[in-house]
Amino acid sequence: MYFNHENNGNVAGGEFAYDHAEKKFTTKLGLKLAQEDHTWKFRVHNDGLVRAALQWQLHKACKATLNTSVNLKDVPAGKVSGVPLGLTLEVKY
Repeated sequence: MYFNHENNGNVAGGEFAYDHAEKKFTTKLGLKLAQEDHTWKFRVHNDGLVRAALQWQLHKACKATLNTSVNLKDVPAGKVSGVPLGLTLEVKY
């Protein structure tokens, strides 16, 4: 099952699936908040993974995206020693 709602460029959505072989559900919830020159993106998975991204529209042909992810189940266990950061440049011509 999937749902999606859009309002003024902002989007919220979710995906719910059942795996018959493993007999378990998987869930993903997402949020996209669009501003004039940048966009915030967030996604949460049922297994504790949280992903976040900040995307800038630098030029009509160029985007830069800064992203990270962390598993929230690792935080109380003290297993998080750092937060990874990724930077992506997208150029269209």
